[in-house]
Amino acid sequence: MSIKLFKIFIIIVFIAGSNTVFAQKNSDILQAWDHIANNDLMAAKKSFEKAVNSDEKHYAHLGLSYVGAAISNNKLRLENYLKFITTAPNPDPYLIALWTGTGMIDYSDPDPYLEMLEEFTTNRDGTLRILAYETLGSYYESINKMSKAKEYFDKMGSIETWQVIGEFENISESGFNVDHGPLAHPEKDFDFTNKRGVDVKWFELTQARPDKWVDFAYHFYIDNSVIYAQNWVNSPTEQEVQIRIGTSGSLKFWVNDKLMFQESEERNNGLDTYIFTAKLNKGNNRVLLQIGASEISMSNFLVRITDMKGNNIQGLTFSNQMKTYPSDYAYESRTIEDPTEIYFKQKLEENNNDLQHLLALSQHYLKNDKVYPAKKILKVAKNKYPDCSYVTFQLIETYYRDDNRTGVSTYLEELKDKDPNGIQSLGLLFEEAIDLEDYKEAERLLEEKKKIQGTTA
Repeated sequence: MSIKLFKIFIIIVFIAGSNTVFAQKNSDILQAWDHIANNDLMAAKKSFEKAVNSDEKHYAHLGLSYVGAAISNNKLRLENYLKFITTAPNPDPYLIALWTGTGMIDYSDPDPYLEMLEEFTTNRDGTLRILAYETLGSYYESINKMSKAKEYFDKMGSIETWQVIGEFENISESGFNVDHGPLAHPEKDFDFTNKRGVDVKWFELTQARPDKWVDFAYHFYIDNSVIYAQNWVNSPTEQEVQIRIGTSGSLKFWVNDKLMFQESEERNNGLDTYIFTAKLNKGNNRVLLQIGASEISMSNFLVRITDMKGNNIQGLTFSNQMKTYPSDYAYESRTIEDPTEIYFKQKLEENNNDLQHLLALSQHYLKNDKVYPAKKILKVAKNKYPDCSYVTFQLIETYYRDDNRTGVSTYLEELKDKDPNGIQSLGLLFEEAIDLEDYKEAERLLEEKKKIQGTTA
């Protein structure tokens, strides 16, 4: 699939994830969403604009942000998104579901957005605070202010120093449940046999990537491989904690040699996707994780140890040198369901016909690369709203991630048939015209796109 087409997917992902979770009463806003369901974005824009001075102005600003994303008008999208955040009574579920990193910042006028992110580092707990640090770090990295970027990345609180060992066989995910030896042998001088029949030992990583993700691709050939990492965490007291992990790959995680969590599905996701409890004994505790790559082409992770609100715990120290740790560890871990998923599921229990919440939950699933549940809920939405381009585009995204070219092609053709004047369809038709060297038609389509986008795109 072309890069241009993939960019179209990114635009629609922002739109579809942005639907309001509040019970709307304003007639202009309700009418605007009816227009969106029928793909009349300009009519929706006018209806939202009528409501910006109402008691439900936050709904109107969020709707205008959708429209801005849908028509590739970045100024309209970002200005109204910022107004939504500052006026909504509870924007946090959206902030997590919609988070687009530096895509939340208007580079032509960054100060209001940087100020918002700075506020999140002090007035938000858990994942939102860390996302703000990560995004601020990425922003300053993108403008080559590396010391400033490091300042923010360092505040994320991830474990950076590890011993690692690999690669072990994982063709067709066959290595996920195989005992390769690292669980029983934390000692640095132990000889393992890797998938090529070569003796290998644990070796030390002194630091992660600048953004604090540990990327095995920097150190191993990751294709069809299982790779391990271990660290020793020293806790000043015995305490129950949360382990929060984002990965590219399948995952197993042990504390003091007891399995705490496993996920066989290989996913490319973000911060804090998997959350579960563990107990740290006073003193040293061994943590060990296994990452597997077979169906995907990346292998990385970021681990945080937090309190029950997701805030980094002060006083923990981390070492990649072997320490003595307890072997009589009897703690039973509890997996914590994603609070954003819980929020949107509850909304759908109240009204399972609500297109807004169907799209919001499916986008959150896609953000964490949970393709199957996203596709399942989108098919429900498709049955209820068969003509809605938002639903169609998110379905295209699920088939794209599954590498199902037939599904992608089927829904792309449907999109062009049912919404031929939409900006996404115009973009697809423009690509086709370029491929056919019909430059006159391509120019006409480009002019149509410009009319929809407006002069502030």
